[in-house]
Amino acid sequence: MSLAKNHIGGRSWMPVGIRGRLVLWFILGAVGAVSTGVVVVYATGIQAIQETLGQTFCQIGSRTAEQFSDTFERQRRLVGDLATDSLTTEVALEQFVLYRRYSLEWRQARIKRVEQEWKASKSSAARMKTLHPQLSHRLSVLKGLEGPALLRLTVFDIYANALAASSPPAARVAEKASWYLAVIKRDKHFVYVDLDRERSEILFATPIWAGTDIVGFVTAEFDYADVEKELNAVRFGATGAVHAVDYAGAPLAGVARAFLVRAMGRRRPPQNPTSMAQFEADAYWIALEEAGAWPYWQRLACIVPVRPVNDLRSAFDLPPWNIVVTQSPDESYIALKTSLGSFLLVGVFGILVVGVGGAFIAWHITTPLKQLQNGVQQFARGDRGHRVDVSSADEIGALAAEFNRMAERVSASENELRAFAQAVADAADAIVLTDSDSRIYYVNPAFEKTTGYSAEDAIGETPGLTASPKTSRAVLDALRRAVEEGRSWRGELWNRRKNGDEYPVDLTMSPIHDDSGKIVSLLGVHRDISLARAYREQLEKEVEERSREIAETQGLRAMGQMASMIAHDLRNALSTIKMNLQILFRRQDAESEKTADWEHCRIGLDQVQYMEDIMRDMLAFARPDRLQQDWHDLDQIVEEAIVADSQRISAGDIDVQRHGGSDVPKAYCDRSKVLAVLRNLIGNALQAMPDGGMLRIDSTMIMGGDDPNVQVSVRDTGIGIQPDVLDRVLEPFFTTRAKGTGLGLAIVKRIVEQHGGAVEVDSYQGEGTVVRFTLPTLPTDKSPSDAPNSNS
Repeated sequence: MSLAKNHIGGRSWMPVGIRGRLVLWFILGAVGAVSTGVVVVYATGIQAIQETLGQTFCQIGSRTAEQFSDTFERQRRLVGDLATDSLTTEVALEQFVLYRRYSLEWRQARIKRVEQEWKASKSSAARMKTLHPQLSHRLSVLKGLEGPALLRLTVFDIYANALAASSPPAARVAEKASWYLAVIKRDKHFVYVDLDRERSEILFATPIWAGTDIVGFVTAEFDYADVEKELNAVRFGATGAVHAVDYAGAPLAGVARAFLVRAMGRRRPPQNPTSMAQFEADAYWIALEEAGAWPYWQRLACIVPVRPVNDLRSAFDLPPWNIVVTQSPDESYIALKTSLGSFLLVGVFGILVVGVGGAFIAWHITTPLKQLQNGVQQFARGDRGHRVDVSSADEIGALAAEFNRMAERVSASENELRAFAQAVADAADAIVLTDSDSRIYYVNPAFEKTTGYSAEDAIGETPGLTASPKTSRAVLDALRRAVEEGRSWRGELWNRRKNGDEYPVDLTMSPIHDDSGKIVSLLGVHRDISLARAYREQLEKEVEERSREIAETQGLRAMGQMASMIAHDLRNALSTIKMNLQILFRRQDAESEKTADWEHCRIGLDQVQYMEDIMRDMLAFARPDRLQQDWHDLDQIVEEAIVADSQRISAGDIDVQRHGGSDVPKAYCDRSKVLAVLRNLIGNALQAMPDGGMLRIDSTMIMGGDDPNVQVSVRDTGIGIQPDVLDRVLEPFFTTRAKGTGLGLAIVKRIVEQHGGAVEVDSYQGEGTVVRFTLPTLPTDKSPSDAPNSNS
């Protein structure tokens, strides 16, 4: 009877059946999961938070160190630009040359007198009058542009005597200043950076170069309060802060804190450092014990070296600076504390939910058809990634598996279509699709960008929308035949943009067929080849120029062989003729009366000299000698060239003017070659002034890239050169004179270009001609330290 009561209709009415056991198992599992989770979260959460916050702090520190370095880099660039300014260099070099010119006793006495005058001046205005006015004004303007962060700009000579300043410095002579004592023995480029903690000022110092010599220094004093303000602006959370400290943990500004000292004292390398150099340069975080904190709650701090600034300071054995990022432990672990409380609350609520939900598990287990229905509906709404879980192997499970396979095939097909559409839209070439009536129904964005026509402009039109009349009839006929025959075609033609510009394109036209083979559309892909055609034309032009150069080189080789033959076969004959004419000339010249024979001898000697000049020019141009370069004073070479032609200069009533300067460095050149260049140019100038005039020769220093060059200009007041032939005067064998080979200026050009320089010719008819050429001051295979001093 009891058995019958407990099994009515085949169902179990026992208090703890399958459904009850499922609910009980869910509740026990939830309780165990929550308890285990609390322990695991607390044990692993601390390490995870330390790793996460440590990395976060290091990211903040790295960005702050970058900002810190960027601020110093801007200040360094300001000092560097001022040190390379032409006026700064000129003022420092002038003082440097003055010191070199006089004795040590004179220099010491002068510096002492300047310092006494400085101390005697009571007002700032009076002291500023003792400095260089123009440069001081420029420094004042620069200071005003930089704002209040820049306190002072000062230019010192090589002995720490202030030459110019934006405002009067405390002392005129800074020979006992720490920065000057640190840099005075330096002979390479440097940037000195240090902080005056008492005055909270950052000082930069960098040298002023003139050639290979340090001729002075530029210093800049900045207010560190602005940098500290930027650091204080970096805040995160309620207690997170960024500190700039030295190697011992003392803040660069502000009050010292114990945890900063502990942070710098607890240095530990990151996990598995590749080298100690990497450990010293990279950021790392550490955990510090904090009194009164929960168990295992430690203060986190990240230390980031300010690498660019430390690199500059290390050159002077100055201690490095670091950025320390830290936060109060109570705030660092507040998330863990909140998570634990939330986890317990959610865990209790989850246990209740699991208990209630477990009662319905049995019913959900027996309702897979509902799942399949929901899956089909979700897939139909567009969720192509949704799949139905196959929970059984019966007919319903097989139906669910077949649905999943069908969903995979549909998704794959849609992905292929989507990828194809995206590829067409993203293609760099313009793509056009037309229907069977040759009407455009699609253009990609590249078409709009290339032609200027929008999709709205093009759709419904024919491809003739972009056609250009520059396309030849033969090309259009070939394209039309390909369309009629239903085959692909490729060729070059011209298109026209919406703004009217015409451009060449490479067009590929392909028909699109349906399953029955009927053409339903045409696909056109065209690429703008304007740049490619320009490259091709440029390449053809370069090939033509190289071919002409090769032909000229072969001609010069032949001329060199011919010149050798001339030198070998004709020089002896000319020497014999010249010697005999000179003997006859002396005999006739000794007589009191000059006969016709004397005049014939003189004419003959002139013609022999003319032939020797032609032979010399041809040999010099056809077979250039190897340069024998060294450092030479150009002023001496110019004087030697003038002296060599002094007789012609005096006879021609020529006024010679020389303009140079002590700041012109020595040129690295072949002395004899440069002398030949100058004599050639002087000779041309004399020939251009048959009635007399002025010959002016200037030598100046110019900057050619990173290195200084010397420029020499030879100017005359002669008849000038016609504008239509000015561009050809440097070509070989070109001359406007009745006599001459036309190789003079060509030889000048070759010699100067052998030195790595350049030649320029300017001329105005009736006013004169000026020829400028440049020479290097440094060899290409030597460092600047190998160059001699310009005054040595």
